[in-house]
Amino acid sequence: MPTLRSAPPQGIPIQCQHTRHRLEQDQRLRLQLLVAELQELLEAPVLNSTEMRRTMQLCLVLSNSAKAYVSKGRVMVVERNNGSEP
Repeated sequence: MPTLRSAPPQGIPIQCQHTRHRLEQDQRLRLQLLVAELQELLEAPVLNSTEMRRTMQLCLVLSNSAKAYVSKGRVMVVERNNGSEP
């Protein structure tokens, strides 16, 4: 098993399709949780300075994650109900 020091900078190639799929699912779940946290913060009537910093941090993390996700040729579609449907 490679250690962090011996791993190439582009990462370790994932040989097993099941492992690759599980890692992608984990990443999607992590992003969904970050989006939910950001949405809660944005829906708050007032943000204190700590919440504002967390909001900016979440935006940065999500932006960087989205860039990496899109650069791999994947697009994540998120459906949102804006109250227009019952």
